[in-house]
Amino acid sequence: GPDQTVNEGDLVRLSGIFSDPGINDTHTATIEWGDATVAEEGIITEMDGMGTILGSHTYEEDGLYKVTVTVIDNNGALSSDQALITVKNVAPVLADVLDVIVNEGTLFTMNGTFIDPGADTWRARADYGDGTLLPLAISGVNFTLSYAYADDGSFTARVTVADDEGAEGVEEFIV
Repeated sequence: GPDQTVNEGDLVRLSGIFSDPGINDTHTATIEWGDATVAEEGIITEMDGMGTILGSHTYEEDGLYKVTVTVIDNNGALSSDQALITVKNVAPVLADVLDVIVNEGTLFTMNGTFIDPGADTWRARADYGDGTLLPLAISGVNFTLSYAYADDGSFTARVTVADDEGAEGVEEFIV
């Protein structure tokens, strides 16, 4: 099949065709996805020496992957072909953070979460809108905001989560 470009976390669908002059032969296929996963059997449909191979896979990390499909007939003859899969990074997406009302000098704590289909590592920071910028601890795909404003007012706060490729997800809320 043709080379493809997808986002990390998207399902890659592979479809290939083959022919064999031995029209009564039966075939098996293996697909090596080019990442750390174990080779898989392809799904074969065949008739009169012609066949199709189907497979699907999800890449957890961005990069360039060489997929190798090998077809073997019942006599041990084999043929292989390759395709390149370019997997693009996807930025984290933060769940909505709700606006909040707090009293000045009172510590407020708020939990937040994000999604990222990649097998990434992340870092997070909070801009509390009053000139304070602090790193946030991340546990899995969760983070916690904890801050006490020294003065009253309306502040536009911003949480930024960045993956190890530098792609950022941002969510703003009013305090």
